Amino acid sequence: MAYLCSLVTNISIAVHGKKNTEFKSPMDFLLDWDLGKGKPEPKKQSPEDMLMIFKGIQSSQNRNLERKKKVDEKIAARKKQREEKDLTIPRKPIKKEEK
Repeated sequence: MAYLCSLVTNISIAVHGKKNTEFKSPMDFLLDWDLGKGKPEPKKQSPEDMLMIFKGIQSSQNRNLERKKKVDEKIAARKKQREEKDLTIPRKPIKKEEK
């Protein structure tokens, strides 16, 4: 893919570019994941950082449980209302016609 990008760019430079413009190589289109640096040392976490992360996870879980509990309570309340209130339509008895 990088080769194709460099080819298209170089053709464009050759056709439309100014004289003495430098052509691109495929290496110009490849990602440099390390950004030219060595491997960085991992940052050591302090116990306070670990505790703060744990408290954040715990609070989000508690919020999720509270939301679920509220939804369950609403569903139970709706079911109870449906049971108390009969939602069937009362019908009048049909009179049979006599001939």
